[in-house]
Amino acid sequence: MASVRSADDINTHLENSIQLLMEPILKSVNDFSIFSDSPIGHTRINIYAKKIAFPNSKFIWIDRDLEKWVKSVENWELSSPTVYPKAKKAWQDREKTANHRRAEYRKERSLAESFHRDFPGDILFMKLDKGWQPLCSFFSAPIPPEPFPVSNKFNKNL
Repeated sequence: MASVRSADDINTHLENSIQLLMEPILKSVNDFSIFSDSPIGHTRINIYAKKIAFPNSKFIWIDRDLEKWVKSVENWELSSPTVYPKAKKAWQDREKTANHRRAEYRKERSLAESFHRDFPGDILFMKLDKGWQPLCSFFSAPIPPEPFPVSNKFNKNL
């Protein structure tokens, strides 16, 4: 007869499994305190798994217009063939790929909202046009005198 395991036993097993799976990444990031997407990828590793691996972590969801985000993803993938070798073929059917990316975004956004309900102080939903205030507030840091930086805008002339 199979033994019945408690929810705590299952949670401990899951946490241990996640720690074991994340071990190679954890070793490579020990000397860092901030990540921006890579190597932890916003959609590559579940946010709850990241929280287990990095219990003191905080997350920032950059709130963007969905269609502008899809266009940005398309531009990024097509301009990075060594990183995304299948992008050129995928984006030939733009509507299909764009719909797939929209579904990914909505799924991840929903997961981030769920995470916010569970860990309200550990995720910031930020609109970049709001400047320093939300970010500094989130980290209890003073607002710098410099204007909020805007970079990595897609160059349409490339």
